[in-house]
Amino acid sequence: GEYFDGFTDYVKSNIDYIAEHGLIYSYLQHDFSHVWNTVKDPELSHVREIIAYALKKGVTILSYKESYINRLKRKGKKNGV
Repeated sequence: GEYFDGFTDYVKSNIDYIAEHGLIYSYLQHDFSHVWNTVKDPELSHVREIIAYALKKGVTILSYKESYINRLKRKGKKNGV
C-alpha cells in the first residue's frame, strides 16, 4: 500500500545494489512489525512486492537456516571435509 511506498522503494534500491555487486542482503521483519503492518497493509503487499522484485533481479532468497547450512557446506569444502 501507499503507506509503505517509501520503505519499499528504499529496499528495492538496496536490492539493485546487491544484485549488481553479487552481495548478500539480509532482510529481517520481526513478528511485532508484521502484526503492526497488518493494520496498514493487511495483505502484506509491500512484502510481496519486495520478494517479487528480488526474484526478478535474480536474487536468491533463503531462510537464515538455509543460508547457514550453505555456508557450513562451503566452509567444509574449503577445509577438505
